[in-house]
Amino acid sequence: MNSVEWLKKVGLSASQVHTQKVVVKKGESAWLTSHNGKESVAPTTVKIVKSPEELQSLLVTNAASVPMMPDGVQGCHVDKVSGSDAQKLKSVRTEAVYFVYGKGNEMSPEARAAVVKRYFPLQVAVAALKDIEIDTGGQFVIDSGVGSYHFGTVKIHQGGNFIVYSNASITIDTLEKLPPN
Repeated sequence: MNSVEWLKKVGLSASQVHTQKVVVKKGESAWLTSHNGKESVAPTTVKIVKSPEELQSLLVTNAASVPMMPDGVQGCHVDKVSGSDAQKLKSVRTEAVYFVYGKGNEMSPEARAAVVKRYFPLQVAVAALKDIEIDTGGQFVIDSGVGSYHFGTVKIHQGGNFIVYSNASITIDTLEKLPPN
């Protein structure tokens, strides 16, 4: 999916693409975040999503996308649930994650009702950045909860870090792995 298609899909305009190159130097951290009180290297737009189907339309960028279990699916610790309730929630969340990321055809009515009741409406951060370069010893960090991001060119020097603390769908047009600098 090219950047124009992605922008249209998530409801952003070309003017909302962060076109300044982000360079993360050795020993520095650059954060892409929608959290209040944290400085972000680029603006993010927060969308309010009302259903798993709407979330799927924002996150799935291609048929080959691979779902990764977000924090909490395995143990439900983020939901402060334990015992048999945790097992039920784990099953429901797993079914929802596979549906949202396009690996399951549909959710059971019970799972959909439980997920909608517990997690929706949901805030989803979206952002597009044209160029990022991460020097050796630098860190580029995404921390916005649920998000969908598009990057043009990402250059990572050996020893640089691209860290994701979010349940995020990430599309990168060109990824370059470079020697240390």
